[in-house]
Amino acid sequence: MKPPAFILKAGQYQDQENDAKFRSCLILLPFRKRNGYIFALAKVEKKHARELRNICRILTSQANRLAPAFEQDSNAQHTFEQFLANLNQQLTEQIRAGAWHFPIEDFHAVVGLACEQEMYLSGTGELSTIFLHRTESQRYQIFNLARNINTEQALPTWEKTFSVILDGDLATGDIFCLASHPLSPTISNDELHEILTTLPAESAATKIRQYFSHDTALSVLVLQAQDTQTKLNASGVRSVALPQHSIEHLEATQAQTAKLLKDQKPGGLISLLKSQLKKFNGQKENQTPLRQKIFSRLRQAGLWLARHYLITKIKGHLSHRSTRAGEKISAVKQRAVHALDHMQPDKKSFPRSAKYLIFAALSVLIILAVSIYFLSQTKVETQEVENFQNQIQEINSLIEQGAAAMIYKDENQARGFYLQAQTLVQNLPQETVEQIDRSEQMKQEINGALDQLRHIVKIPEPPLIANFSAYEDFIRAQTFSFFNGQLYLFTNNKEVYAANLAEKKLELVETTAGTIGIPLASAHDDSGILILDNRPGISEFNPAQKTLRITDLAPAENNQWLDLKLYGDNLYLLQIDNQANDGQIIRLSRSGQNYSGPTQWIKSKSTNLQNAASVAIDGTIFVLKEDGQIIRFARSSEIGWEADLVEPAISKATKIWTDVNSDYLYVLEPLGKRVIVYQKESGQFISQYYFETLNNLRDFQIDETNRKIYLLTDQALYAADLSH
Repeated sequence: MKPPAFILKAGQYQDQENDAKFRSCLILLPFRKRNGYIFALAKVEKKHARELRNICRILTSQANRLAPAFEQDSNAQHTFEQFLANLNQQLTEQIRAGAWHFPIEDFHAVVGLACEQEMYLSGTGELSTIFLHRTESQRYQIFNLARNINTEQALPTWEKTFSVILDGDLATGDIFCLASHPLSPTISNDELHEILTTLPAESAATKIRQYFSHDTALSVLVLQAQDTQTKLNASGVRSVALPQHSIEHLEATQAQTAKLLKDQKPGGLISLLKSQLKKFNGQKENQTPLRQKIFSRLRQAGLWLARHYLITKIKGHLSHRSTRAGEKISAVKQRAVHALDHMQPDKKSFPRSAKYLIFAALSVLIILAVSIYFLSQTKVETQEVENFQNQIQEINSLIEQGAAAMIYKDENQARGFYLQAQTLVQNLPQETVEQIDRSEQMKQEINGALDQLRHIVKIPEPPLIANFSAYEDFIRAQTFSFFNGQLYLFTNNKEVYAANLAEKKLELVETTAGTIGIPLASAHDDSGILILDNRPGISEFNPAQKTLRITDLAPAENNQWLDLKLYGDNLYLLQIDNQANDGQIIRLSRSGQNYSGPTQWIKSKSTNLQNAASVAIDGTIFVLKEDGQIIRFARSSEIGWEADLVEPAISKATKIWTDVNSDYLYVLEPLGKRVIVYQKESGQFISQYYFETLNNLRDFQIDETNRKIYLLTDQALYAADLSH
């Protein structure tokens, strides 16, 4: 074998754990006479921490025995197979002796041997096991080897703990990472890729530890096939690009990987029959006279049995036929039956040995029939399992390709891979509990990746700010606004409530009498809050004087006002003309406490605004349509501006928000329980906040200074942190 153009370097990090927290053990031993390592990582569930030490002693003992004995001429594959055989034997003996009592489902472990250009792995359970491979196009592929191990492994048992072997060739630049905790999503794919490909093995392991909390007891192993020409700069980082990564035959040979330790021998009755039939075929030509006599008797017994069966059937058939031809036919039948009785052999004269042989022959026939049936059933089930595993492997391949595309920010390609995988998962058989569980597991993994591509930020339970629990059930919030740092809510009973954030409740504001309609939208400036209601018209709330009054502002006949904003000394209203089936922005100028001079602000546009829903102003005007389309206007004219597509598509948007100081545009879609964020100047889709538990969303406000989003449902007010 040609000497490799690389050397294997390994690094590890393991937190010190006391007896109560001893949940994992990491072993890494170099070979004395070869460039390579024997390594192992084992982990148990927290409740079995104390029992792990017994398993670790076995792993350490076997590794210490192998490391110094691995000679220059030792065959790596045979050595690893023998290592696993000894390890399985020790584990079997200890579990039978009662060294530990927890189920194997709570045990997770990976053992491996890496030597020069070869690498062998085996494992059970689920540990974070990652392999990086750089293709000829200089792009990395990510292989989740834990998934490959689980795919190959049948139901695990303590008697065959390590029953699967993954083998492959190592090449310059290959990187292998093993950890006791899932690295994703704590570390993003980009960051993990940078850590593993730019830092030495020991530094990479230490760096990974920094991403986890101090309460997490972490064990990490990193193995790198470093180019012999690669040098490190003063900071310990590679000064040249890593060479290519590959385990050339990893995927290609998985289907043919020898399951050397898996017990696949037929057992019980089937095994016995096979062995006896084999002996019979092998000795048929060398039968003794006694055996010839026995088989002759068997043949005679078989013929007698067949004859007896045939005669009995004929008699039964004749005796049950109805007589239609009278006495003549009846007499013929009786003579026929009498003749058949004389033809039937005498049971008393039949030899006892022949009877035994008949019974034996019948037993063998029954056993053979049952065996053939179970063999055929086993073959069918084996084929079904193999087909299922092939489908799983195809899905895993697509998932890994999608993960690799995400590293390089190729979201369209990644989305394509994940959608293909999603389609294949939907077609997986759902006949067994194992198949159902595996399908659900893969669905969750794919949906998680798609959520990441869709920039979804899930906020399952946003903090409650205040609710109407102290008031009548019929009270429903409609809209809300800020004024001097205070939140005011306007309800369907035409009242005003102030949010008491300290006590998380809403307090009724006693206002002077004012008959307004049910609030639809609100806007505020330094002088007060304007309310658009369903009279229809504009009302005004003065928080300082606690007055609530209607104004003389109302839409003309056949017109409808949907939203309002205050900007500068002007009031802007989104108006729908029901006769023209189009929309318009109406501007009114403030004069003292009154507004006058309504004018049509839009002078030039190409987009119909019939389905407009909301408006936002930052010097330019953004008009939101129900389908999520946003039209931007500047100096009374529509300008070329377009927002990115969002997945899933917006079906019914209701509110839009921005201001002069914000770099972002926010859109509320109550039906999708989400707030969508765009970059204001470019229209680039940034993120979408998903609130699964919030129903009947009515309004929202953004506080970018304190990085908060406030959401109003019909019964409560919530707040959540902005993270984009």
